Amino acid sequence: MSRYETEFDEYDRMKSRMNQPMSSMTIYSTASQTILGSVFRSRVGLAIGAAAISCALASGMGVLEGGDAAGSSMVDPVVAKYLTRSAVLDLGLARVPSPTDYQLAATLLSIASDLDPTNAPLARSVIEAAWSAGDLKTMIEATRRVIKIDPDDTVSLLRLVSSVINNQQTIEGRLKLYDRFLGDAGRSIDVSVRSRLALDAALLERESGNMVGFVERLRLATTLDMTNKAAASLAAQYHSQLTEDSVLHLEYQIKLLFADPLDANVHLTIARVLAREGAFESAQRFLENALSLFRLDSGRVPSMVEEVRLTLDWQLLGPQQVLDTLNPVLMDQRNEAQALIDRYVEENLPTDDLMQPEEILYDLGVDRIRLLASYNLDDVESMRSVLDDIERTVNNEIGSIGSLLSHQGVDQRSLILRLVNQFSNFQVMRAIVGLDSEKIRTDIEEIVKTIPSVEAYFSLIEPMALYSEGSYELALEEASKLSPTSALDLIRGLSYERLGRQEEAIEVFAEVSRSYALDSFGAFARSRLIHFGVGEMTLTDAGMKMVKVAQTVPDWIDQMNSRPSFFMYLEMSVLDDPIESLDQTFVSIRLQNRSPIPLAIGPSQPIDSRFLLLPRIDDRSNGFQGKITSQVIGLNHRLRLEPREDLIVTIPADSVQTQWLLQMQPNTSIRQRYRLLQGFRPRVPDTVLNRIDLRADASVFGIVSSPLGLTSESKLFQRLILKETLFTVNELIEGLTSDDEETRRRCVVAAAGRLLLPAPDAELSASEQTELVGTLMDIYTVADASERARMILLLPQRHQVSKMMAFDDHVVGLIVSDALIDSRVDPIVLAAALLTRTDASDSPIFEVLDQVSDPRLTIVAEIIRARIESFTPFLGTVGPGVDSIIRPNEAFGR
Repeated sequence: MSRYETEFDEYDRMKSRMNQPMSSMTIYSTASQTILGSVFRSRVGLAIGAAAISCALASGMGVLEGGDAAGSSMVDPVVAKYLTRSAVLDLGLARVPSPTDYQLAATLLSIASDLDPTNAPLARSVIEAAWSAGDLKTMIEATRRVIKIDPDDTVSLLRLVSSVINNQQTIEGRLKLYDRFLGDAGRSIDVSVRSRLALDAALLERESGNMVGFVERLRLATTLDMTNKAAASLAAQYHSQLTEDSVLHLEYQIKLLFADPLDANVHLTIARVLAREGAFESAQRFLENALSLFRLDSGRVPSMVEEVRLTLDWQLLGPQQVLDTLNPVLMDQRNEAQALIDRYVEENLPTDDLMQPEEILYDLGVDRIRLLASYNLDDVESMRSVLDDIERTVNNEIGSIGSLLSHQGVDQRSLILRLVNQFSNFQVMRAIVGLDSEKIRTDIEEIVKTIPSVEAYFSLIEPMALYSEGSYELALEEASKLSPTSALDLIRGLSYERLGRQEEAIEVFAEVSRSYALDSFGAFARSRLIHFGVGEMTLTDAGMKMVKVAQTVPDWIDQMNSRPSFFMYLEMSVLDDPIESLDQTFVSIRLQNRSPIPLAIGPSQPIDSRFLLLPRIDDRSNGFQGKITSQVIGLNHRLRLEPREDLIVTIPADSVQTQWLLQMQPNTSIRQRYRLLQGFRPRVPDTVLNRIDLRADASVFGIVSSPLGLTSESKLFQRLILKETLFTVNELIEGLTSDDEETRRRCVVAAAGRLLLPAPDAELSASEQTELVGTLMDIYTVADASERARMILLLPQRHQVSKMMAFDDHVVGLIVSDALIDSRVDPIVLAAALLTRTDASDSPIFEVLDQVSDPRLTIVAEIIRARIESFTPFLGTVGPGVDSIIRPNEAFGR
């Protein structure tokens, strides 16, 4: 039986054992992106993404009962929780974790996962750390465990199936596996997974030159799952190259729109497709949607899209409306600038640093619209003013480019092309409107004298110059020798018009108006058609059909742009209140698709799966020390949600760092609440768009939910103190020596807090510390492996509390003696000791590795020893105090 058949049958058996789908699970996954293929394709950068993953690797902090340990000496979810926490705290010590840092975390988390083998979130954290470490073997093993626990995790299932297929060395072998997964035998697999497999198979067919197979599999991908945006986008691109059928193009773009109704560029493309066939009113709807989404995303509309908006206004309302919109705004700003200068002059203040009114300019594209609109209205005064503005803009740009050309190492060809483009655009504007036309050739001669190498690039301007000089026949002749451009076509149309060749002019203007419908040249060309009385010809037969097709897009698509609560629901609640200090706080998160169609869930998907959970302590007057930190949560377990489908998860409410701080201060009672932000982003005012603070605790701008994300607040709840922290030293020692394991555990936590962060009125004397540490050593000696591991991972080490040196040496001594006397070493105890009780590369603890069969311990030991020798801080060497472990960091969730 092939490896694939084994995987396939195992998956079928797991599915058949599930009587009903899982409605909830415990998770703690905080990857900033889905691990499959594009972990860091989001808006945040690579370093931020790495930090988000590293801070969030505490996926397994929740406890699930049952299961059997794989290769571990025990099954103990509590030890798994403590080992996971220590691994993540250690990873957080690196400002920018390296692959080796992630390898250590992945190895420790893998060991922890064996201690809690039914904890899917912990296995997911292994996947994330292993991916960042480049450890494919560990990642796939953890993926298998996730699917065994949670067969409904389609993201993990896709990762596993893809890895199985990619193990095939030949294209034929891979396609054979794809055929089985996509055929009748694979029908039990979720269609969202099969759709993405079909897309991968289509790409493989195209790579091998089988275009028939490519089309068939691409069609299957789009049919299986409408939320597969990559497949819908590829289908739209393919058919746009295959045919000029505008109606078909629109239909494919609408399919793409249903895959992601919140993609501004898809709305913009639909507007362009409609406008090309003269369906301007239908185009306006989709352009307005695009504008709204662009504003939500960045706070403003990109300049190129703003030009599209103005062009469409021209097409619908005429050139005068465009000028009435633009000119008063510019005039008001210039008047304000002049008024400010006048006030400074009256007060005898220097005005050198103030912006002059003439320096306030529109973008070049907007000014081109103003100029052409003024020409179409025969407004010479306005043309003169706008052309002067264009000249200032172009001169500023040419000056900037010229200064860059003298710098060492710059791409001079690229800069020269930019310069030529700006200069040519200016001359085109002069030629079209017939102002300063006599300067066209002299300006060319002047710039060629300065930069001789640009002369060859100015062949395009010759037809413009000839037209401006009234040589219309020569202009047409020269234009025919050059590759067509919108500017050349416009000059051809104007030349025909001046020559009285109306039919030819109409033919050219009709083509320009259609090909550049949402460009200023296209709007200008349509105005010439209206001048000739044939403006209605821009609405084609295809355009009339497309109007009806566009009307099939339901109105709720438009509402999704501004009302996230219209298509999804978010709720968060704290599970217990009050919370004992020894316990973790858990919150339940419910995310629901409320739209009428399935929607993809994930980073950069319609339903954003990235959340920021912000904790808040209402009252710090009780002496709580340290800074609580937020955590990034990635709910990347499903590829899509069906209409009304819920994703319900239960997670620890606090980050690993905050959990550690809370447990080290069990003598404080605090009031807490939480805020959950979906698709969080920096709060950045429009005036400082280029200054972005990405810290979760940003003091300048802060963090808010994205405009298309939801928020939820928890109720205020109370965290109670651990009563054992109020014990006297003798009472605490009595509890530590109790026969009850739970009492001992509570007292160990109390002892850790008393040693590391004692309350001001409860500090231990040196003798009390010595007595307490001695007792801890005594109970450690007689403890079993599970309790030993808990103590090692809970108690501070010698660099945090100096009196713990004796305990650390005692731990290492017992590990060595067990190895020498009984030839046995518990791997969990050894892993915990290597991470937290080792600070010398010649420690005898490194000599016992031969007694451990688990190769993961060798990896841990090698990385720890390398850190010691390179003086790289890790959990066993940092100290003293809280700040040595909870360090300020600029990344999310740290």
